[in-house]
Parts: sequence; structure tokens; C-alpha cells
Amino acid sequence: MKDSGRKWFLKKNLDFLTILLAFQANDDTFFSQIILDDAIVSKLHPVAWWKTAKNDNPTKVTQEFFETCETLLRLPSSSAGLERCFSTLGNIITEKRNRLAVEKAQKLCFVNQSLKKASNIK
Repeated sequence: MKDSGRKWFLKKNLDFLTILLAFQANDDTFFSQIILDDAIVSKLHPVAWWKTAKNDNPTKVTQEFFETCETLLRLPSSSAGLERCFSTLGNIITEKRNRLAVEKAQKLCFVNQSLKKASNIK
């Protein structure tokens, strides 16, 4: 884990950093050996793994920690999708077509992206 990640978890809650370091060290006082098995860790979705860890040891892996992990793990890993949307909107809302309402622009963007996806499928 990078130093900036450690600092963020430390500011959030000291117990959070303790849990993460225990995971990195494969500490079987926090987690049962069965869920630390590499085959299990590699096959489970990370959110499902943390939920299992929370159910395995609810006194150490708290609901607050699980919810924080779930939020972080469900964040998009890049902004490429958002950038595509802005690019499409830039093609739709031009100098001549600058009075489009937000709802109409959303609909046009949706249609444009749906057509692009349909043309890629064929």
C-alpha cells in the first residue's frame, strides 16, 4: 500500500489501517486462514471478500470499515467514460446549437452513444 493510502486510512480511523496491515501480513488473528488462501482471494470479487471477512470476524472488521472498502472498491478506476460523455456533448452542443436544454442534450448524448455501441457490435 502506498504511503498516501496509509495516511488516508489513518486519518479516517486508526482501526482501518490496523485491519489493512493485518490483511497484508496475512494475520490469522484477524482473518481465518481459509479466506486468506490465494485461491479464494483471487476468485472472489474484492467487495465480496471483505464482506466475508466482516462476517468471519465482525468484532475486528467493522461495518464502517466494510462500507468504506465497498465505496472505494466500487469507484471507477478511470475517468475515460466521463471524458467520452463530455466529448460527445461537445459534438452535440455547438455554437449554432447552444440553446439546447439539459434534458434534450442528455437524450441526444444517449442516442449518440447507443448508435456508436450498436455500430461496434456489428
